[in-house]
Amino acid sequence: EFVRVPDAQLGYLAWGWLTMGQVLSLPMILAGLGMLWWAYNRPQPLKNAAL
Repeated sequence: EFVRVPDAQLGYLAWGWLTMGQVLSLPMILAGLGMLWWAYNRPQPLKNAAL
């Protein structure tokens, strides 16, 4: 979003570069990172020794 002009009615929200699109994308990015962390840190399933 650094190449598009922010919405006229909102402008920049903070620090002169943060737009509403970036704010709305942040929860999705955090959710994706959380799911990656969960996938790599969950316990491995036990293998059945009878097979």
